[in-house]
Amino acid sequence: MESQRINSLYENCLAHPVDRAALPIILAGQMQPQTEMDIDFPASLLAHINCAVIATDRDGKITYWNRYAETLYQWTTSEVMGQNVYEVILGEETEQQTQEIIEQLLRVGSWKGELFARRRDGSRVWVENTISPIKDDKSQVKGFVGVCFDATERHQVKEALRQSESTTQILFHAIPEAIFFIHKDGTIVDFQPAKQVSEEFSKSGIVSKKFSELLPKTVWQQVMSYVQAALSTGEMQLFEYQLLKKGKNYDFEARIIKSTDDEVLTIIRDITERKIANEQLAKSEDRYRIVSELISDFAYAAKIDSNNNFKTDWMTGAVSRITGYSCQEMANRGGWQTLIYPDDLPKYLEKIQNLLCWQSDISEYRIITKEGEVRWLRDYRQPVYCEDKERTLIVYGAAQDITERKQAEEALRQQTERERLLGMIHERIRQSLKIDKIIGQAVQEVRRFLQVERVTIYQVDEKGDGKFVVESVAENCLSILGLSLTDHCFKTKFVEKYQQGYISATNDIYQGNLSPCHLEILGKLQIRANLIVPIVFNSKLWGLLCVHNCTEPRNWQPFEIESLKQLAVKIAIAIAQSELYQQIKTLNEDLEIQVQERTAELQKALEIEASLKRITDKVRDSLDENQILQTAVRELAIGLGMNSCNASVYDLEKGTSTICFEHVIRGPQYKGRVAQMANFPELYDKQLLQKQYFQFCSIPINPERGRVAMLACPIVDNQGVLGDLWLVNHHDYGFSELEIRLVQQVANQCAIAIRQARLYQAAQAQVEELAKLNQLKDDFLSTVSHELRTPMANMKMAIQMLKIAPPGDRQQRYLQILQSECNRETELINDLLDLQRLEAASYPISLEEAINLPEWLPGIVEPFISRAQERGQILQTQIALDLSPLITDRAGLGRIVAELLNNACKYTSSGGKIILHVCQEENVKSTPTTENAQECLEFENSQTPVPDIISFTVKNQAEIPAEELPNVFKKFYRVPKSDLWKQGGTGLGLALVKKLVEQMQGNIVVESSAGWTTFCVELPNK
Repeated sequence: MESQRINSLYENCLAHPVDRAALPIILAGQMQPQTEMDIDFPASLLAHINCAVIATDRDGKITYWNRYAETLYQWTTSEVMGQNVYEVILGEETEQQTQEIIEQLLRVGSWKGELFARRRDGSRVWVENTISPIKDDKSQVKGFVGVCFDATERHQVKEALRQSESTTQILFHAIPEAIFFIHKDGTIVDFQPAKQVSEEFSKSGIVSKKFSELLPKTVWQQVMSYVQAALSTGEMQLFEYQLLKKGKNYDFEARIIKSTDDEVLTIIRDITERKIANEQLAKSEDRYRIVSELISDFAYAAKIDSNNNFKTDWMTGAVSRITGYSCQEMANRGGWQTLIYPDDLPKYLEKIQNLLCWQSDISEYRIITKEGEVRWLRDYRQPVYCEDKERTLIVYGAAQDITERKQAEEALRQQTERERLLGMIHERIRQSLKIDKIIGQAVQEVRRFLQVERVTIYQVDEKGDGKFVVESVAENCLSILGLSLTDHCFKTKFVEKYQQGYISATNDIYQGNLSPCHLEILGKLQIRANLIVPIVFNSKLWGLLCVHNCTEPRNWQPFEIESLKQLAVKIAIAIAQSELYQQIKTLNEDLEIQVQERTAELQKALEIEASLKRITDKVRDSLDENQILQTAVRELAIGLGMNSCNASVYDLEKGTSTICFEHVIRGPQYKGRVAQMANFPELYDKQLLQKQYFQFCSIPINPERGRVAMLACPIVDNQGVLGDLWLVNHHDYGFSELEIRLVQQVANQCAIAIRQARLYQAAQAQVEELAKLNQLKDDFLSTVSHELRTPMANMKMAIQMLKIAPPGDRQQRYLQILQSECNRETELINDLLDLQRLEAASYPISLEEAINLPEWLPGIVEPFISRAQERGQILQTQIALDLSPLITDRAGLGRIVAELLNNACKYTSSGGKIILHVCQEENVKSTPTTENAQECLEFENSQTPVPDIISFTVKNQAEIPAEELPNVFKKFYRVPKSDLWKQGGTGLGLALVKKLVEQMQGNIVVESSAGWTTFCVELPNK
């Protein structure tokens, strides 16, 4: 039952919003201890109503905060539980108000009112608040419950209403007329006296009285009829009446407006003075009209109706003298507006709006007379009301012809503008000596001053031709800037005239009686009106100042011509100053160039001295001939800015000059070229070998370098010429004395350094040779000692074992070891002896025995075939059948082939291939003969027949590391970790092979890549 009662109350509050604020209080008062379900139901209602419900304990700490409170104040329940409600909502600034609320709650038992509460984001909101205490069973206050809702909108409405009432009251007191609130029965409900009335018409003496007590019967009956009309129609009623006061009639105007269903608002205005003024105006209007007919200006009256239509009522006769039109003619044309200059019409119509706002107006505008003349008027206008019911505005005006004054003002403005223009040009001349800048600004100012479409300056040359050098042009006109013209007529007829000061002014080229050719030129340049003023400098025609109208004719005024004439004089002065400035500038520039050239020469001398010192220091710091010459050519090429520089070394015995060093910045490279001195006696015999330098420019165009300038300087000392230095640059370059002296000094330093380097190199070579021989001796003794001792040790051990071993297989084994080591010792000794004899060139070699290789080689290869088969290797022989008999040493060739096959078997794994390939090749070797004299070098190829080559190639599937290849022909050298079959060896085999090949006048090379090692022996077949 309790739940039903609460639910019914809740629905009732929802149906009647006025009672919503009481709902939470009722619910809070009904929340007695109940079952859990009974408790949850009111709590759910509190959570969903559109009012903020907040419960606190006695100290103001929040104990309940419903969902709408979260929305209103922006704080969640978890954030405010246990917080002081006044600190959360009101803040410290309303502490006094908070104290007053608490005191009233304890004293009265409830509080209701508006609070300016604070939200979480700092914003403020007006809330309507009702606060009640929560009491326990003993009627003791244990807390408070507050219900509030957003009252901001209502508060804003109240504030707006308050401000509206305040504004209404202000307006009410500001209106100067008398204001009455009249009941429909004629009783004055309220009254605001007019500002100018005396105290006898005070508010206390009129309120509650009827108009019948205050006004004559005819007047108050009239008032009451308009009151009834205003109440019945709702429209404003306007009427006038008169009252007799102190023997004098006063006129009043009354406006009656419906205020409520039973009352009207009436505003009374005293219009006595206005009536008197209108009467006086009507009386004087005739007098004014008569007078205005006699003066030069004219007066008029015009009406403006409710649609803002302006219609002339009357005008004085002077309007005909000014405009040439009668009033009727103007009316037939459509009114006064049709005479107004089109550009001034919008401003004239804008002024009409001021008249509608009861503002007098003074305007100046132009009209076009019947004869087409443009004249200026100054129009004085005053608005007044007509007496008709439509309240049409009538305007009285007087128009004064101010054309002469305007012309005087325009002349003064033109004079001022002309003085400003000339002053500006004078100031530009004073501030700048750049004629382009001066005349550029001048044409812009002239076009702005004259309001024309193009201003340009045509500069005339000595031949009478010229072009347009500067221009200021409108967007709709053709630009002629930079256009050159050649006019024979201008040269013969007009140059002298313009030079004497002739000025040409053509208002319209088609009406100016111009020659057809002249007319054609002007038409192409889009010129309709033309004004030309000469610019004369030093009694010569410098140019023409041209002013053009492109689209329509132009009447050139005398002041415009005079202004341009004075401007042309200013421009001529500017040209004279600019010419003088240019002359001084040229002289200064020439002087500056001379100073710079002299400074450059001094700087060049210093740089050459510094370069010489730098090159000398670098040359002297080195004892390497290559570095000396390379340093010299690089420093000379870079320091002197040459295309290239090279150094040649002479071989006087062979009569050759070889380019050994060069530094090329631009052009081809010639390093390595050899010149035969005998082929160029004019260069070497007559110049360089005579210790003379020379420079020349190549006459024939070299296909690689082209035509170049060269300097050749010999590298010479007291012992003779060592070589030369060549410097190469572009063909029009001339070598200065400083550069030649620098090259000579560098060549002398190079000669000294080369001699020192060669002496040092010779000494170093001897030292290195001695060290090498000593090292070879030590290596030989060490290796030979080891290689000799090893077999001897094995032999000694075998002999000892033979002594103690019983007869049989073991004894036989020791005998084999003894024999093997003995053979090894013998081979080593023989190899050493053979190597020694080969190095001493005492090895017995006969190169006259003819060997039939296809028959002889199988016997050499046969032992290796059986060895390869035992090891699972594949040995292939590829011997050409058409081999010529080889004339060479049979024993030496056999040993070479056997050593190479032995090496291949030794280093080839099982399953690997070994290939012996023998072939014959015809050999034609090209021997170049190079004659070099720098640019005059020619190559000749001579073909010399040489013996055929027999090539022996041994390839095996094994790869020698690239870093080990240079060492394979050294004595006692063996490739590390490559002896797959543990065969051993002395390391002399390949050294003997190389020596034998050399003794047999052949060549041997080795290559190793892609898993193969190839030894190739080439022997000549004589």
